[in-house]
Amino acid sequence: MSAPPAATKAPEDPKAEVRRAQRLRKKRLGMSVLSYLMSCLVVAFCCYQKLLPWEALQGFVLATFVINAAFWVTIDSGANLAFKDPSMTALQMVVSVLPAAWVMYIEDSGHVRAVFLLLSVAPSLFGVLALNTRQFMVANGLIFLIYGVLMMALWRFKPQVLDGPVEVLQSFAFFVVLFEMTLMGGYIHRLRGKLHRRNAELHKALEDLNNAMFTIGDMAIRDSLTGSYNRRHLLDMLGKEASRANRARSTFSIALVNVDNFQQLNAQHGATAGDAMLCTISKEIESRLRNIDGFGRYGGGEFLVILAQSSLEGALIKAERIREQVENLSFSAGNSTWHATVSVGVSEFHCGEDSVEELMARASAALKRAKTTGHNQVISVVDEAELGFDQGLKSALASPRT
Repeated sequence: MSAPPAATKAPEDPKAEVRRAQRLRKKRLGMSVLSYLMSCLVVAFCCYQKLLPWEALQGFVLATFVINAAFWVTIDSGANLAFKDPSMTALQMVVSVLPAAWVMYIEDSGHVRAVFLLLSVAPSLFGVLALNTRQFMVANGLIFLIYGVLMMALWRFKPQVLDGPVEVLQSFAFFVVLFEMTLMGGYIHRLRGKLHRRNAELHKALEDLNNAMFTIGDMAIRDSLTGSYNRRHLLDMLGKEASRANRARSTFSIALVNVDNFQQLNAQHGATAGDAMLCTISKEIESRLRNIDGFGRYGGGEFLVILAQSSLEGALIKAERIREQVENLSFSAGNSTWHATVSVGVSEFHCGEDSVEELMARASAALKRAKTTGHNQVISVVDEAELGFDQGLKSALASPRT
């Protein structure tokens, strides 16, 4: 029942993050392969209609396989991680134009070249996912350069297949389309960047809000000085533990721990030193308790320990350990050093009790007896209703001094 540690997010494994990113790159490469396959179908249709020789389809399929296999091996081996852009988006855009350029070179029909020129625009769409305006401009510039080299090769070796005005118009239209895609791709990239930053800001704001709500809720049940549970929450925990014990027909015990001569120590060494002493004692006691136990500051120099599922005998043993823990601590303020002791009153819950008031009264009586008979000791009070007042008093006084 002690406070569980605040949940912390485990740090992300860098290797796992890299593996996740590599899987995503392979998935995107699969999308690129699908685009190649659609182009292969267009080439196959042209061959079927005798617009292209069947050798064109063979060459296009071979080029498609070699290009995508090369990218796959590069990603699978991790060699792509050495690049500034591990996704190799711009490179894939540029290289994917080469098979279409080869088909446009071997085809004499200007209409078929126009079809493959249209297909050459498709790879630029993938750049929207990763490239900024400058990177888009470089990639599309290289694509247009490849087309320019193609036109020069046709003009040099196959001038009869060219229709001057049409080729100029197509080249200009191709340039305009690439230019507009560059502007649009860069704009979308900036929007994605803004959205990513806004999401990050929103995520941080939600985290801050959750932390603030946790802090406010925690403040309601925590002692402002020691950080342990406060009196109100301890009584709530005590009531719940009593209900659980009655349902299970079991028992538990409590220990009231009071710092001996706290007021004198506080006056002698100063309030700041006294507060520091309470914080140290609180942390020391709480650090040695079980997760199912409860602990907090009951008031002033007094603490309450709820020992779940513990009989009186076990509680006395634990209380004695607490007393020894505090006795072995040393405190200092300025040039003065001192030790503190505690007196402890222990009481066991009796199954069937309707409230915890009698339990607290027995522990308070035991603590009072420990304080008035010498300090720095653990005492329990046996229920007088069972043994009779005189016998109970003798039993309590006969409790061993520790």
